[in-house]
Amino acid sequence: IIGQFGVGFYSSFVVADKVEVFSRSADAAEDGEGHVWESDGQGSFTIKPVKGLPRGTKIVLHLKEDAADFCKPETVKKAAAKFSNFVDFPIRMADGEKGDKVKINKNDALWTRTSATEEEHTNFYRFLSGSSYGEPMYSLMYHTDAPLAIKSVFYIPEEAPNRWFQQDADVQVSLYCRRVLIKKHANEIIPAWLHWVRGVVDCEDMPLNISRENMQDTALMRKLSTAVVRRILRFLADQARRDADKYNAFWRKYGFYFKAG
Repeated sequence: IIGQFGVGFYSSFVVADKVEVFSRSADAAEDGEGHVWESDGQGSFTIKPVKGLPRGTKIVLHLKEDAADFCKPETVKKAAAKFSNFVDFPIRMADGEKGDKVKINKNDALWTRTSATEEEHTNFYRFLSGSSYGEPMYSLMYHTDAPLAIKSVFYIPEEAPNRWFQQDADVQVSLYCRRVLIKKHANEIIPAWLHWVRGVVDCEDMPLNISRENMQDTALMRKLSTAVVRRILRFLADQARRDADKYNAFWRKYGFYFKAG
């Protein structure tokens, strides 16, 4: 579910032919009524009063036939963990026959913090790499409010990929908007010659539609890409001045990609 008002809720009609929202205000009296909002997504809706609702909100999706897989707990769990692993509230699902609710998302979006320990960076780097070992050679946290609201973290692996087998490698930086995954391989943000950089870019200014694969504002994407790439290159230039020996080791491994770019 895309993390912006309007678009996120509308995306429910991608898989459902009817949506019901049952809601009752926390300020309502104990015997007060709530309301149910209902729509088929075709441009109209109804709102009716309902008695006996608990305080809070419940959303019911009446799934389309071709979306029946979303009745399966594993499908829902996989989608929630993939796209909403880092939203700042817990997502819980009933687990097994007991029906105990188990938290399925991580919550801790390291890139939103102002700092992190070396161990935290290593653990997050391994999470991004899908590996239980390995450490980054360099770690960079980049936050800015101009020209765009960006929160990000980048890692340069200790070992460079084998360039002979990486001709069409996917970019390893993911694009998020308000902690929600938009695109796993952000090719519009990171150029191919920096595909070995791992990390996350979270931009609150991202204009979105229902499709995560179709970013509408190409000018904004270019601006985002320019800001991010310049910051990575400036960081590396700073490292060259601070620790020439370490930077020279980095250059021996990665210099080829800069020449290619």
